[in-house]
Order: sequence, then C-alpha cells, then structure tokens
Amino acid sequence: MSKQLAELEKNFRKMAEDNTAMKKELAKAKAVEAKNKDEISKLIAKAESYLKENFDSKYYNAVKASCEAEKAEALAAHNERMAELDKKHKAALAKIEEVFA
Repeated sequence: MSKQLAELEKNFRKMAEDNTAMKKELAKAKAVEAKNKDEISKLIAKAESYLKENFDSKYYNAVKASCEAEKAEALAAHNERMAELDKKHKAALAKIEEVFA
C-alpha cells in the first residue's frame, strides 16, 4: 500500500510541476497577446474594410454570374432532352395508333 501511495504522491508532484509550467506558458502567451493586440486589431479592421469594399465586385458577383450561366445551361439541356423525349413519345403514339386504326 505504501508503494501505491508513493506512486500517487510522485504522480501528484509531477502534475503540480506540469501545472506550474503551464501557468508560466499561459502568462507568456497572454503577455504576447497583450503586446500585439493593437496591431492585430488594426489588421482585422483593414481586412474587414477590404472585404467590405471588394467582396461583391471581385468575388460574389463573379460567382453569382457563373451560377446563373450554369443554371441557364442546365435548363437549356433539360428543355432539349424534354423535346427529344416528346418527339419519341409522339412517334411511339403514332405507331400505336397505326396498329389500332
């Protein structure tokens, strides 16, 4: 039992050391974050401004136009296929009418 207790104590100390190290790393990370916060905020504002000015004209409208063109092509292909099927259907009906006429 004392061996288990010693092992538990060893693990506890290791966890406490790891916790202390993590707290030090966290403090360093927070310091770096605080140091760079203004610069990061400026970069984010710049990026947001760029997107606000350019997103529609350079990106969205191009994608929208492409989608509309592709939709028109798909509709034309569909209508062509429907006309072809209608033609075959009418030919089949004509044959059936000949048989029964």
